[in-house]
Amino acid sequence: MRKKILFIAHSIFTYGGEQRVCIEIMNALCQNADIVVITGDRETEKNVYAIDERIKIICNPYVREFGTRGILKIMIRRLSAVLNIFKKPCFKSLLFWAYNRDEYFQEIISHVEEEKPDIVVGVAGLNTQLLYHISKECKVKTIAWMHNSYEAYFETPGVYHWNQDYLFQEMLPQIDRCVVLNEYIAKRYKESFHVDCKVIYNPRSFESEQKTDFSKKQFIASGRMVYAKGFDLLIESFEIFSKKNKDWNLVILGDGKYKNILEKKVQKAGLEKRVILTGFTNEVKKYMLESSIFLLTSRWEGFPMVITEALEFGLPVIAYDITAMLPLVTNGVEGILVDAFDTKKYAEEMLNLAENKEMQQRMSANGIKKASQISIQNIVKQWEELFEEL
Repeated sequence: MRKKILFIAHSIFTYGGEQRVCIEIMNALCQNADIVVITGDRETEKNVYAIDERIKIICNPYVREFGTRGILKIMIRRLSAVLNIFKKPCFKSLLFWAYNRDEYFQEIISHVEEEKPDIVVGVAGLNTQLLYHISKECKVKTIAWMHNSYEAYFETPGVYHWNQDYLFQEMLPQIDRCVVLNEYIAKRYKESFHVDCKVIYNPRSFESEQKTDFSKKQFIASGRMVYAKGFDLLIESFEIFSKKNKDWNLVILGDGKYKNILEKKVQKAGLEKRVILTGFTNEVKKYMLESSIFLLTSRWEGFPMVITEALEFGLPVIAYDITAMLPLVTNGVEGILVDAFDTKKYAEEMLNLAENKEMQQRMSANGIKKASQISIQNIVKQWEELFEEL
């Protein structure tokens, strides 16, 4: 029987790994299911990824609450992001109230009641409380699809769901299933929230018959230029590397609010001729194929899509040993993992791999094999099996 699946996403019209993988999954699912997505985007925003025309899109932008009530909620949310006292159980009811966007939640619930889906999937942690209310008010199965690491969501001060542990302990058991990105995250959710999670990896975003030929002495990194991506750490490591190796250069693809800061850091290190910050580019494939080693220095990730791209192109990877790397890179197999966030050790591993062509080629072959295991066909099959279980 053909099911109707409704996704709720903060955005599908803007750039980002979460947006891209959500669209990849929805596009594949609509072959055998009716797909609806409610997005916080406005209808006038540009569709930057190719969305299958069979998918029904409902734009429902979040409107900030005003008045005394709204201001008080914002104040409590901001205080909870910095004060550890909100971790205490006595504040649970207050936090529930502060994070309950009443009018917005009712708008979404109205869409759910009108569409009458079989299953509602909330994309990322921000929609968990919304799913909690949907599960109480609508006769529908619910799935929380978490898109970041446990550490990023719950152990990084001031961001995501810091100091909201008691909310999730209350909400997640009321949601039918919780999908996370690797086995380590599932273990932490079991310990903290007493829920059994389903592990489904993100798929690689494309296939490429062309692979790197290692002809160019060039490192490459890619991503939004924000604090989480750690490009400041990468430039520090490359500065150390550059004092011992005069041949290799570094290209960083992407744009963001930290770009000016990074440009100044490059200038201060005197590396303008060896470090290229491209800004936004549509030529990712070209740059990847021209490079020989992929570098990731993120402070946290959920499931880094840039690594799936690197593996698909046959690029060996050097990354920090964060939990997001567990499904993708085994140290010494598809790449090298370095203790986070040791910039000197990272530079040493850059030197070692740059000077070892045999290791590069061996890791490349292993990476291509790993990429084949996370094809969209394999991943969507797991989603379809989950839907059948509910």
